[in-house]
Amino acid sequence: MGLLRERWIADAFDRTDRTRFVPDRIRLPGDSDSGRTIDRTEEPEAWAAAVWDPHTSVVTQLDDGATPLDHPGGGDFTSSVSALDIVLEKLHHLDLRGGHRVLEIGTGSGYHTALLAHRTSQVTTVEVDPRLYEQARKNLSPTPVHLVLGDATTTVPEGPYDRIISTAAVHTHLPDAWRAQASHGAVVVAPYTTALVHGGALLVLDGYANCLHGRFAGSASYMLLRAHRPAPVDVSRLPDAYETHRSPIDPEQVIGRGWGQTFALSLALPGIGMDVRTDDDGRRLAQLWDRHGSVTVLNIADWRDEGAVTWWGPRNLWAEAIEAYARWRADGQPHFTRYGITVVRDRHVLWLDVPGKRVLTF
Repeated sequence: MGLLRERWIADAFDRTDRTRFVPDRIRLPGDSDSGRTIDRTEEPEAWAAAVWDPHTSVVTQLDDGATPLDHPGGGDFTSSVSALDIVLEKLHHLDLRGGHRVLEIGTGSGYHTALLAHRTSQVTTVEVDPRLYEQARKNLSPTPVHLVLGDATTTVPEGPYDRIISTAAVHTHLPDAWRAQASHGAVVVAPYTTALVHGGALLVLDGYANCLHGRFAGSASYMLLRAHRPAPVDVSRLPDAYETHRSPIDPEQVIGRGWGQTFALSLALPGIGMDVRTDDDGRRLAQLWDRHGSVTVLNIADWRDEGAVTWWGPRNLWAEAIEAYARWRADGQPHFTRYGITVVRDRHVLWLDVPGKRVLTF
């Protein structure tokens, strides 16, 4: 595996038994195996293959507390042991050295924590779920780490820290507590996602005197931090007043050209979510919304028709998406890894290629 090219990562991988940190019953994610639970006692070879598969995470918890056995046919994934490839990729970007003070957000089963502890003896790890906290405490014994039960999005054990790494995704905004506890010269590695597209990217930031500053390093699909899960938006209760118009552009040009383009556009549309579905009449519809009462519904196939776009509330979200698309085209259709973010307290600045080329502040 190419990501084992760094000696300390290879040593940590070799000396940490991943099977110690995975429960006997796991769930496999993905369309082909959705809903399948593997019991180690009944299918030991399938269990081992899943645990050591370099490209697949194994789900260990559903619905914030249930095991895969409790919900054999469904439930929301709420904790996992991440796939080896992305774990090693994140450790590579962390650039961890012996003696560094490390803050890990999301202990989970403790596997990722154990890898960090092979490099430095100063690891503080924070877990918000009491059950996972207890499991990790047992799994990590007698590894010398500082394990804390709490919500690291609001309260972080006192630093400063040389390295901060999250095992769950942030939604649009990085917690200011992380910025405040990052030392000058720190590295912060966190999966980052938006509401517009499923999945996300890996954000790698450097710490300065009062800010974090860096860019996206590649794709990374993670469960959200619990405090960053968006509250449900009820789009069934819409005001009586609405407006309609044609779409000035084929929607497939904007939202139908793959995940990479959509994610790049989503960076310029913070706080806007989208679902694409087929209604009872067989029409393919895109529905966009924000959390302040704006909803836009777009008839994708009949986009030229008057009334193809219907919007409620103060914002025409499809018009904003088109504006973001036009700006992206004018900038040369940049790949999402050309974008970066600067975090200063509660203000985030999205930029392209260099910090001086600001896209927006949010």
